[in-house]
Amino acid sequence: MELDIYRPNSVQGGDDRPVLFYIHGFGWTHGSKSLIGPLATEMVTHDWIVVSINYRLGAKAGYPTQFLDCKRALRWVKDEIRVFGGNPDNIVVAGDEAGGQMASLLAMTANVKEYQPGFEEVDTSVQGVVALSPILDLTDVENHSQHEVRGRFVKEVAKREGSPESVENLKFLTEHSPRFRIKSTGVPFMVVHGDLDILVPVQNTRSFVKEFKNKCSAPITYLEVPGGHHCFHLISSPRSWYVTITVAQWLNFRFADDSTAGLTKASSQGIEYEDFKEKQRQLRRQQGRKLQVHEIVEWGWKT
Repeated sequence: MELDIYRPNSVQGGDDRPVLFYIHGFGWTHGSKSLIGPLATEMVTHDWIVVSINYRLGAKAGYPTQFLDCKRALRWVKDEIRVFGGNPDNIVVAGDEAGGQMASLLAMTANVKEYQPGFEEVDTSVQGVVALSPILDLTDVENHSQHEVRGRFVKEVAKREGSPESVENLKFLTEHSPRFRIKSTGVPFMVVHGDLDILVPVQNTRSFVKEFKNKCSAPITYLEVPGGHHCFHLISSPRSWYVTITVAQWLNFRFADDSTAGLTKASSQGIEYEDFKEKQRQLRRQQGRKLQVHEIVEWGWKT
């Protein structure tokens, strides 16, 4: 298995920068770590470390192999990321579509031994979640996708026997649906979804956000993008870049202490927000920060 680590040249081992741990989508059976869109580049310009992982797409055992791979990747990152300048205690998980489901579930099953075979005692907690066009309800209880997600997931992804409507399979789908694990999390969420998504109905995301606000004390930020299609953020466009900038501002506000402190100090001195950001951009240009990619091969386990 492989993962990519993105960081600016100015960041060195031991710098304890915040980490964005990204899980790609494409239906649990396709895609790769290169499908990360403009978010990686944007966060590197803010001195974040970005990790984008692969997971097994065609495992004979089916799902939850993919999810367990994500857990194993997180374990590796917590053990090794300080070498690359990241802080293992300040990791935000992110993902789109199927990756959004697994990113959300990572936060909601932190330290649950059932999903950590062979590393049951390892701390797998994270500090936040960014879910983009996410699949949050595998049961599709409100039938917004005419149960297509339920049937495909059971038969093709999880490779389970029996009807998708069986009690056993519905229990399995519920256990792996973030919508039904909301009470298990206490970390901030940011959810982004386009209102024209015909593959992952936005109605399920609206239901998730509503229930999150009612059942969880942690903050949630929901951005529903007019005219946004499925995973629109992966294609460079004015819409995707504005969303990327918005996600970056949310991440910096919540998890990059120095950016927040710097902005607070600037405000107290009467410096406007845009002036503060322009000074930051000028400083980065002077320092000549460039994207740096390290590919780590065979970081996990033997299949």
